This record gives sequence, C-alpha cells and structure tokens, in this order.
Amino acid sequence: MASRVWNVSELPQRRIWTPREIQVMAENQAGEGLKACAKFFQTVLRQTISVQAPYVVHFSKTGKPSYRALTKATPGAPPRRVSGNLMRRVAMDFDDANNVAYVFTDVDYGAKHEKGDHPWMLPTLKKNLEVLGQVAGGAMTVKVH
Repeated sequence: MASRVWNVSELPQRRIWTPREIQVMAENQAGEGLKACAKFFQTVLRQTISVQAPYVVHFSKTGKPSYRALTKATPGAPPRRVSGNLMRRVAMDFDDANNVAYVFTDVDYGAKHEKGDHPWMLPTLKKNLEVLGQVAGGAMTVKVH
C-alpha cells in the first residue's frame, strides 16, 4: 500500500478548544442538567400534592373565598389539594454563577405541613434521589433548608 503525502489545505479543519472554553462548555452542560433536574423535581412535588380532597367553599362578607377540606388528611401522608394554591406555588430558581438550583414554596402552610403531620418535600426528594441524579447528568449535592 502506497503512502500518501497530504497537502495542508486538504486536511479537515478541526477546532482546537482552549482549556477555558472547555470549562465554560462543561459548566453550561452541568447547568442545563441541573435546570432539568430542578424542573423534574418541581413537577414531581406538584404531582405529590395533587390528590384532590373533598372541600367546601365559604365566602366572607367581602366575597373572599375560603376553602375547607371536609375530611382530615391521613397523618404521614402528603397534604391533599383543596384550593390548589400550594401546588401552583411550588417554584424553582437558579443561581447560574454558583450552579445552584432551588426548589421551594413560599406558601406558609407548605412549611407547616412539611414540619407537621404531612411531610411532602423531603420524602419526595428521598424517593426520587436516584432519578434526580440521572436527570442532572451526574453527581450533585443536595442541601435541605
């Protein structure tokens, strides 16, 4: 077999990445995996508290509705959906500079349920840790506040 001498202009052109460019690409990919992980966890949390409770609506003199469940929830079970406010207010946020995702709710009674008879965030997190790691695309650190 004869060897061939290549002309430089015939060689395929390939981009050579600098170490900084490689680092930025890796951080961007990690950030996208983390965002996908946070979105997945937000969805799973919303599903966890989506079970509808039978309820009645009372109206104040000003016409403001107040929702009350007709039966008590089972202790140890996640809170049930009455108005849907808690489910709608499960949110997420990102700190791109530090590659950190936050999944939270700003509804006061969400924390009351979590610390009381109806924990829902921490058990859901523990149940889904392995899948969350796969969605994130690798190792991750979880901190609970």
